[in-house]
Amino acid sequence: MQLKTDHRTVRLVQGDREQSVWRKDQPDYLVHSYVQLCALAMLTWVGYAPKRKGRALIIGLGGGILCRFLRRHFPNVEIEACEPDAKVIAIAREHFALDPKVMVHCADGRTHMSGRTGKYDIVLLDAFDSTYVPANLMTYEFLQLVKQRLAPGGIFISNTWVLPEITAHEDATYISVFGSAWDIRRRPNIDGNRILLINGGAANSADALYDLLAARTAELDIRTKFHSTPRKPGERRMLSYSEMAERLAIRPVVMPEDGRIMNDMNIKRIRAQSSFDV
Repeated sequence: MQLKTDHRTVRLVQGDREQSVWRKDQPDYLVHSYVQLCALAMLTWVGYAPKRKGRALIIGLGGGILCRFLRRHFPNVEIEACEPDAKVIAIAREHFALDPKVMVHCADGRTHMSGRTGKYDIVLLDAFDSTYVPANLMTYEFLQLVKQRLAPGGIFISNTWVLPEITAHEDATYISVFGSAWDIRRRPNIDGNRILLINGGAANSADALYDLLAARTAELDIRTKFHSTPRKPGERRMLSYSEMAERLAIRPVVMPEDGRIMNDMNIKRIRAQSSFDV
């Protein structure tokens, strides 16, 4: 991991990929579209509107951008994060101003969850190795562990990519464990990142999920005074939360005919047949 900074921006870079970006002059600016997708998915939690107490687990820390979003907009939610790289944790604390109230475990997400018996209301998987989501976080066995750790009404959010050799297998694996899932992408680039959202109580149709997010993002724009706060010189034009929601492409995940359920026995073989692991 490399840290790149200037007077306005902090960037965490892995190889040729930008993992996290934080603008110090606009601390709430969600720069990357995948971060926007994850943030909007969090708003579907049943406990969001009533500001219910809860627990969240973020698997994959990066610069802690999504921890910051949770701290601001979910004030009664305790936040934990798992990050196996101690250097990344130190960078998030020192350079991304990660809130000290966020408890960070220097551990792999699966190992951490295996050693716990408590429940979480929000689990977010945003972990990547040098190629893709780590193999042990892609399997049926891991998703079963997540399912066991979700509290009633809890949600699971997984940041993935659209990949010809993997997407059908991911869909099959998620459906086999959870029964249903939402595929959420950002228009017009619907072939980049996609978020898999497990939230059985959010809505019974894509239109209903759009309506829920439209209402909650409109309220969030009002509460953050987005439209009434003038930009300072040098600040970038941010999308409002409502504009983020308007760009969503949402569909239910269906069990694909050519999808294989990924498990601890076959995941290395499936990944070896994919372009990113060649």
